[in-house]
Amino acid sequence: MDVARGAAILLIVELHTQGALRLLGADHPLLSSVNVALATVRLPTFFLVSGLLAVSVLAVPWRQFLRRRPGSLLYLYLLWGGILLAVTTLLAVVTGEPAAVARATAHALLVADSELWYLVALAVFCTVSRLTRAVPVAVQLAAAAALAALAATDLLPITSWGVDHMLSCYLYFLIGRHFRPAVIAFSRGATIRRCVLLGVTWLVVGGLLRLADPSGRALLALLPLVALPLAVSLAAVAVDRPVGAPLRIIGRHTLPIYVLHPVVIAVLAWSAAPGPTTDHLSGGEPPPHADLPLADLPLAGQAGLVLVTTAGVAASCWLAWRLLRRIPGLFELPAPRVAVDQRGRT
Repeated sequence: MDVARGAAILLIVELHTQGALRLLGADHPLLSSVNVALATVRLPTFFLVSGLLAVSVLAVPWRQFLRRRPGSLLYLYLLWGGILLAVTTLLAVVTGEPAAVARATAHALLVADSELWYLVALAVFCTVSRLTRAVPVAVQLAAAAALAALAATDLLPITSWGVDHMLSCYLYFLIGRHFRPAVIAFSRGATIRRCVLLGVTWLVVGGLLRLADPSGRALLALLPLVALPLAVSLAAVAVDRPVGAPLRIIGRHTLPIYVLHPVVIAVLAWSAAPGPTTDHLSGGEPPPHADLPLADLPLAGQAGLVLVTTAGVAASCWLAWRLLRRIPGLFELPAPRVAVDQRGRT
């Protein structure tokens, strides 16, 4: 699970890093196509693993559950949302538009449209799953599948990235939550041959779905059904190989990387081209290519830059966490104070 989680968080960092570099001209159409394909892997895998890990916490008494899941996650969302708001506003002072940047960042946080939306989603998923424990699993899965199908259409006027993906990703959380033994058993039987077969199937089915529906909605809704078995199998095969060790380390520290990477990317975007401190958060369009330093780079150069920068952002987040982890309340909800009477008893 740690390897899969580590790979998923790197894919998330890559998406947001590429969004920042895109504003500097690294916007080759093939890079966008690759990220659309990876979208069928990154969030479904992340929420599948979240469901696998949520099994134990969903069984604790309500008071412990509220503190460990929705309470802790929403606390971190407010804390790191405030930090992101402060950093982007301070960076925008140079451009003379701090008020506009503050409003844009605050609005993104208010409607769960920032990179931190996963914290809200997981809090909601855990709470809903806890409240519906008595509902038959088949009914839960059917309802989640219906929400995912609805999110793939234009029937709902949703403008928030986070809310849209909450509707489409709850299904994967439930799969991890209710089918943990089956997922683990499937991963233990993983082989390179299975990975190759699933990889080819993923490419072929993805291509057919893209041809059938150029909008990409069918691809994003259906291809995860192939992508998830592929991701689980690849993670299992990677465990005992050289790539497995660093991914396992990253997977054990996804939270600090997740909350820190928007701040690191905002600083990176500002330092490379002072000004676009929030455009990369909202998927803004890059200005004309003539003004962009990376526009003339060939595809190989842009792809290499995205990979190197992604690794640098992830490493910077991990190092920052190592330096900051002893600060109380920065990466976890502070422990409640225990009342002590005059005799020193709690």
